[in-house]
Amino acid sequence: MFRCFMRPLEKSLGEGWTYGILKNLGNRFGFKLHKFS
Repeated sequence: MFRCFMRPLEKSLGEGWTYGILKNLGNRFGFKLHKFS
């Protein structure tokens, strides 16, 4: 569900923009984003 929401959002905002935000938050809270991808 989460990826289904984020993928079109990423397309509209620009490639990698949303991923960059999530990765930044992920690093801040100490979890690795690649586990969810």
